[in-house]
Amino acid sequence: MLTARGKCQTRTNLNLTAEILHITDPIEIAKRGVMSTPAMTINGKVVSKGHVISPEQIQPLLQR
Repeated sequence: MLTARGKCQTRTNLNLTAEILHITDPIEIAKRGVMSTPAMTINGKVVSKGHVISPEQIQPLLQR
């Protein structure tokens, strides 16, 4: 399972500065347009939902 730690490691590998939030409140998750978890958003856009993605899958998303 990819955790916030895995996401932080990906950020470190790319030499990026980022704010990483781990949101667990179902209402807040729904406000972001997510109905299945886990999910990941970048700059307010949902880029993954409903399945766990690897650091290798995250890297190209962060490089856009």
